[in-house]
Amino acid sequence: MPQTPRSEMSRGTLLHGTNGGDQLHPELHEQLQHARSDQERVAIAVEFAWERRYEVPYDALQALNWAQPLVEKLGDEYGRALYLRARAALEFFTGDAAEALEAARYALRVFEERSDLQGTITTLLVLGSVLLRLAELDTAYECCARALALCEEGLKRDPESERLRKNWAAAYGNIGSVYVALGNIEEGMRYLLEAYRRQIEFQDKRGLGITSIGIAGAYLQLGRRQEAEKFLEQACELLRETNTWYMLAMALSNRGHLAALEHRWEEAQKYLEESLALRQRLKDRRGEAITLSTLAVVRFHQGRVLDAVHELRDVLRNFQQLRDVNLEVKLRRELGDIHIAVNDIGLALQHYHIGLELARQHRMLPWQMEFTRILARFYEERENFAEALEYYKQYWALYERFLGRRRQQAIAIIEKRLELERLRYEQELLRIRNEELAQALAEVERQRAETERAYAEYRRAVEERLNLSAILSHELRNLASGVMTNAELILYGFDRLDRSAVLQTVENILRASEYLRNELQLLSRAQALEMYDTKCYFQVENLLELVQDLVEFHRREIQDKQIEIQIDSEEIPFRVPLDWKHTHEIIANYLLNAIKYSPRGGRVWIRLRRTTDGGARV
Repeated sequence: MPQTPRSEMSRGTLLHGTNGGDQLHPELHEQLQHARSDQERVAIAVEFAWERRYEVPYDALQALNWAQPLVEKLGDEYGRALYLRARAALEFFTGDAAEALEAARYALRVFEERSDLQGTITTLLVLGSVLLRLAELDTAYECCARALALCEEGLKRDPESERLRKNWAAAYGNIGSVYVALGNIEEGMRYLLEAYRRQIEFQDKRGLGITSIGIAGAYLQLGRRQEAEKFLEQACELLRETNTWYMLAMALSNRGHLAALEHRWEEAQKYLEESLALRQRLKDRRGEAITLSTLAVVRFHQGRVLDAVHELRDVLRNFQQLRDVNLEVKLRRELGDIHIAVNDIGLALQHYHIGLELARQHRMLPWQMEFTRILARFYEERENFAEALEYYKQYWALYERFLGRRRQQAIAIIEKRLELERLRYEQELLRIRNEELAQALAEVERQRAETERAYAEYRRAVEERLNLSAILSHELRNLASGVMTNAELILYGFDRLDRSAVLQTVENILRASEYLRNELQLLSRAQALEMYDTKCYFQVENLLELVQDLVEFHRREIQDKQIEIQIDSEEIPFRVPLDWKHTHEIIANYLLNAIKYSPRGGRVWIRLRRTTDGGARV
C-alpha cells in the first residue's frame, strides 16, 4: 500500500480532502465526524467495511480506501490486520483474488501471533473462500477445517457465543462447497445441509440465505433443477429480508441462469435484469459484467443476435479492464458458441483459440479441457479427422492431468482431514486424561484432608486424655488424702471418738474408696482412648445433701486450717436433676481449692441458688 506523509492531517482534511471523503456512505460520514482521533476513525471505517461487506461492498471498499492512508500513518500492526481482513473480503467480491489472498495471509499471521481467536477464525474463512475461487481445494479445505476446529474449541468455553456459532456454520458450509467443487457432491451436501440446519437453529437468516445458494448449486450439479430452484427462491427471500444486496444479486443471477437452462427465456430475462439493476446500484462492475454476459446469451436465444453480440463484446472489454482472466475465458467460449450458431466460423475459432491460449498461459486446466474438447468436436463434425484427433489427444492428456490433480487434492484433503481428526482425538484424549488426573488429585486431596481431620481428632483425643488424666490424678490425690485423713482420725483419735463418730468416719472412708475405685476405672478407660464413651446419668437429687457430705468428708482439712464453712441454700432440701458422680467431682475440686488457698482462720461460703430454667447455680 502507498505510504502517506507523516504530517498531521486535520479532521476537515480527512473528511473532505483528496482521499475520497465526499464519496463515503452518509452513515459512515456522520460517525467519522464525531470521532476524536485518527485511530478511532480507522476503527470506525474498518468496522463499517467489515459489517457492510455483504450489503454494499462498493461503499465498504470506499471506506477502506479512505482509511488506507491513516492505517499507514498510524503504523498499528493490529489495526492494519483488521483493515487487510476487510480488504481481502471485499477484493474477493469485487476485485482481484490474488490481492485478496495476499491481504488475508498477512492478517492471519498477525491474528495468530496475538492469539486473537475471532480474528483468526474470520480470516481463515475469508482465506478459504479466496482459495476455493482459485481452485486450490486442498488448502481451502485446510483453512475452513482449521476455522471449524477453532470454533468448536471456542464453543466449549463459551457455548452461547452467537459469533462463534455463526462462524461454525459458515465453516461447515464452506467445507461443503470445497467438496462440491472437488466433485464429491454427496459429502458436500452433508456439510451444507448441516450448516443449513444449524443456521435455522441459530435463526441466522443471512447465513441461511448464503448457504441456500450453495445448496442450490450442488443440486444443480446433480441435475435436480427443481430442488435447486426452491433453494434459490428461499435464498432471495432471506437475503432481501436481511438487506444482503450483494448476495441477493448473485442469487437472482443464478435464478436467471437456471431459468435459461430450461429455456424459460422471459423468466430468465426478468431475474437477470433485476440482478443487473441491483449490481449497478451497488456499483459492482464485476458482477454487472457477469450478469450482462448471461443476459446477452438469453437475448441471443430470444433471437436478438446482433444485440447479444454487441453486448458480449462490451462485456469482454469490461473483463479485460478488470483483468479478470477467468471471466474473459468464459466469455470467449460464449462468443465462440454464438458465432458458431450464426455460422461465423472464423470469429468462432478465433475466440476459441484465444480462450485456449489464455487458459494455457494461466494454467486453467478445466478451461483447457473445455476448449480442446470443443475444437475436437468442431473439426470432427467437419470431417477434419486429423485435426480432430490431435485435439482429442490433447483433451485426454489434459483430462488425465485433471484427474491426477483432483486425486491429489482429494488425497491431500483426506490426509488433512485425518490429521485434524487425529489432533481432535489427541485433544479429547488429553482432556479425558486431564479430567482423570484432576479426579485423582481431588481424591488425593480428599484423602489428605481426611487424614488431617483424623490426625486432628487423634491429637484432640490425646489432649483430652492428658487433660482427663491430669484431672483424675488431681481427684485421686484428693480422695487418697481424704481416706488418709479419716484413717488417721481413727488411728490417732480412736480413744476420743464415740461409736457413731467412728462409724461415720469409716463410712467416709468407704465412700471415698468407692469414688477412688470409680476414678481409677475412668483413668484406665482414658488410657485406652475410650473417654468418648463417658456418659452422664441425670436424676433428681438433693444438691444440698451432696455439698454437706463433701464438707463432712473434708472436715479434717477444714479443721486443720481452722476454716469456717458457711452453706447458704435458699431451699431445704435443694432438689435438682444432676449426675451425682460428676457433680461430686466438680464441687469437691472447688471446695479443696477454696480450703487450700484460703488463709488460716478464713471463711468459705457455699451458696446454692435456683436458676430460671429449673437448674441450680453453686
